[in-house]
Amino acid sequence: MSAAAADLKIEPRQLQSITWEAKKRLFPDPLSGGTPLSAAQKTDIETAWRDYHNDPKMTLAAVQSRVVGIATAKKKAGEQQVE
Repeated sequence: MSAAAADLKIEPRQLQSITWEAKKRLFPDPLSGGTPLSAAQKTDIETAWRDYHNDPKMTLAAVQSRVVGIATAKKKAGEQQVE
């Protein structure tokens, strides 16, 4: 991460903080008041990673984009939340 931080001309701790904040927004902690991912979202994310590992043509960027899309999608009305 220090090479990436150097490329961005910021301290490694600053880049780590940016990364951590992005993770917390995508995957909020219900113990801290965040809304957890639905069961369907969790399943879809697991499927996306499984597809990535099983398909040598799928790029890391493609699966990351897919996971972000799943994590940020609005939850369907009436969908049960996993706690």
